Amino acid sequence: MAEEPADLVRALLQGGPDSLSRADRQRRVAADEPEVKIPRGHCTEHFRRTVEIARIGEREYRIYRWSYRTYVAE
Repeated sequence: MAEEPADLVRALLQGGPDSLSRADRQRRVAADEPEVKIPRGHCTEHFRRTVEIARIGEREYRIYRWSYRTYVAE
């Protein structure tokens, strides 16, 4: 199994719109990243880091929970 760079961790995004794909929900982020932003058309979904860790198979994921949505001004 390949090792990840020390500055990246696996993140699992919880909550938010049901339409987010698995690829959107499981990603790698900087280890010190407090928030993940997912652009979605006319809005951006915001997820905040928690202290929780989830295990999927042999991998650990840092949990980011949906916190709010912002809209693009026109």
